[in-house]
Amino acid sequence: MKRVAVVMVLMLYTGLTSTPLFGQTYQYPSQERVQELLDEIEDCKQKLKNTQAEIKNMEANPSDYTLADYKEAEMLVERIKTCLAARRAELDSIRKEYPGWFNSPNAVLPYDRHNRITPRSLEERLKDLERKISQVLNRFEGLPKPKGR
Repeated sequence: MKRVAVVMVLMLYTGLTSTPLFGQTYQYPSQERVQELLDEIEDCKQKLKNTQAEIKNMEANPSDYTLADYKEAEMLVERIKTCLAARRAELDSIRKEYPGWFNSPNAVLPYDRHNRITPRSLEERLKDLERKISQVLNRFEGLPKPKGR
């Protein structure tokens, strides 16, 4: 009887302590893939904006461009829109799979391959700041100095 009670208590304890562990095995989406998708969407938007500006330039100066150039630019716009739609659809599917992660305030993307601060980039930023400060101070050199008492 004593052995059965000990086994029951042990089973109850094991069951209760393993339940929170199962809850902690929530799989998060690949942060690298999410960041890649966001970067690709931004790249597609920038390419679309540039290509549309190029098309407006072609329409403003039709004698500088051939019809083939214009048609190629239009086809490029369609391909970029298709690329943009595909990336957004993939990102939406990830959002549907992991709704809790996207709505969570803890869902940050620490993976940022574009804005890494390295010693070299920090030195360049400091030199740039020093150059800007010296430019501002040089502008004040031509001003007349106030006469003191």
